[in-house]
Parts: sequence; C-alpha cells; structure tokens
Amino acid sequence: MNGSHRKPESNSAASTSEEKPTTAELKDDIERTRADLADTVEALAYKADVPSRMKDRARETSETVRQRTQQVTEQAMEKLPSPAREKAEHAVATVQRNPKQFAMGLGALLALWALMRRIKHRKVAEEE
Repeated sequence: MNGSHRKPESNSAASTSEEKPTTAELKDDIERTRADLADTVEALAYKADVPSRMKDRARETSETVRQRTQQVTEQAMEKLPSPAREKAEHAVATVQRNPKQFAMGLGALLALWALMRRIKHRKVAEEE
C-alpha cells in the first residue's frame, strides 16, 4: 500500500495540543466544499454543452466584428473632407435606421447588375 493513504500516527503529546474544530468551523468548511463542488459541476456542465459554447463564441466574435467595423468607419470618416463626411454620416444614419430596407435595396441592385452582366455576355457570345 502507498504510504500517503495511511493515517498519521497519533502522538499523545501532539493530539492533546491540537484543538478539534468547532461545529461552526465544520459547517463553514462544508459550505466552502459545497460551493467549490457546485462551481466544478457548473464548469464541467458548460464544457459538455457545446451548443452553448458555440453561441457564446459567436456572440463574442460578432461583438468583436462590430467594434472593429465601428473603429474602421470612424477612421475613414475622419479622413474625409467636411462635405463628404456630412453626406457619409447621413448615409450611415439612414442605413442604421433602416437596415432591412438597405439590405433589400442592395440585393436588388446586385440582382440587376448580375442580370445586366448576363445579358451582355449573351450578346457577346451571339456576336462571335
């Protein structure tokens, strides 16, 4: 057997000088142990909950991208001349108030561009 699992030999002189813990101290120790155990169980449950961890990571990444986009936008705005900056700020404010409408309009423009490009390529192919 491993010696670390043995109970220490009691020495009559040492045992009389040691005080036994009071009931309150034992209760406090039990509560600390329970709290530590609860923290450990919670940490293990979080590690096992992959979907929640992925959502947390996605939120963190989204926030990082949002902050970086804001920084880049502010830096770009500072470099613009005053009249252009005012127009750009107005455009940004409009997009922020109506993001869905902006996305739909942008999608429509992209679809129109793709359609026009396709028609142009067909004409070029027919001419050859």
